[in-house]
Amino acid sequence: MTLKTKLISIVSAILLFQTSMSYSSSGKKAKDCQKVNQKIESIQKKMRNGYTPKQGRKYHKQLNKLYKKQFESCL
Repeated sequence: MTLKTKLISIVSAILLFQTSMSYSSSGKKAKDCQKVNQKIESIQKKMRNGYTPKQGRKYHKQLNKLYKKQFESCL
């Protein structure tokens, strides 16, 4: 094997590895996005049923955290 052939093989292997890693991380990202959206919907559903001021503060705090996660996971 020549040096050129070895170099091409190594570069090809690296590119394939990076491509496979990006596909697996995008699948995880989609699952994370779906989970976050479900949690947001759940809290919003609870809020539509009415809540005390204390519960309201708790819900808003949870939603703020989830909106940040949603920004990271879904965009």
